[in-house]
Amino acid sequence: MISETLQNALTEVRPLPIRYTVDDLECIPEDTNRYELIGGKLFVSRAPHLDHQLLIGNLIFQFGLYLRENPIGIIVT
Repeated sequence: MISETLQNALTEVRPLPIRYTVDDLECIPEDTNRYELIGGKLFVSRAPHLDHQLLIGNLIFQFGLYLRENPIGIIVT
């Protein structure tokens, strides 16, 4: 169950001066947003669009091909 403090924060327009915890983060219902907890602050951003994900996938693939021919490092995601 979502805590009352977290529920209020998710429905308010203005930021609340509270420090969030991992427990609060785990109580957030699943949706398409990306939630990050940094220094007790909750950051919310939209999930990347499909075109963004396809572009990143293609870039990683091309870097991978280059690094096979030129073993100067590794690529991780």
